[in-house]
Amino acid sequence: MNDIIQLRNPKTDHYRNFKSYILSGKFPWYFHEKQQPDKYHQDDAVAKTRFVHPRMNLDKLGHVSMHAHGFLGRPEPLPRFEDVEYLPHAWKLLEEIFIYNRIPVECVLRIAANKVSPDPDIDTTHVHVDHHFPHKNILVYLTDAGGETIIENDYHDPQEDDIIIFEGYHTHNVPKSKTRIVLVATYF
Repeated sequence: MNDIIQLRNPKTDHYRNFKSYILSGKFPWYFHEKQQPDKYHQDDAVAKTRFVHPRMNLDKLGHVSMHAHGFLGRPEPLPRFEDVEYLPHAWKLLEEIFIYNRIPVECVLRIAANKVSPDPDIDTTHVHVDHHFPHKNILVYLTDAGGETIIENDYHDPQEDDIIIFEGYHTHNVPKSKTRIVLVATYF
């Protein structure tokens, strides 16, 4: 898979209820200075030659701070964490999507909700991967804030409730005026 594939969203009752809770003022968020550790970023000089896209502003490439809520932590380093209160809900939402779209999944590696606000100093995040071994990403866009997801050969300009899968190095444009909230998971 070298392109972004858009999936169908079944918009089940569970999806609508869990999305509503995540978007409510009651859901707990945790601040992160960077979207992820530097070890997952591609060298900016390499990225600027491979990720030339008219929707990217490589002069304003950087780290964006964000709020996140991890449901299932990365498998590295061990021990990994599980949010026993919310993980079953996040897993059920993903399972419904995978089954509805007939996506075979052997193992889910990581699940989190990410909340990124506009940042006047950054247009595009560093090009990165979520793990240093083969995996696929799924993004479920819970808001209509925009902010394209870009891979080497493709991009997706999101709408609320869109779901995409892809693999490999990627980047995201920072939303311009609204807060973007996504559910992200990695799997193989």
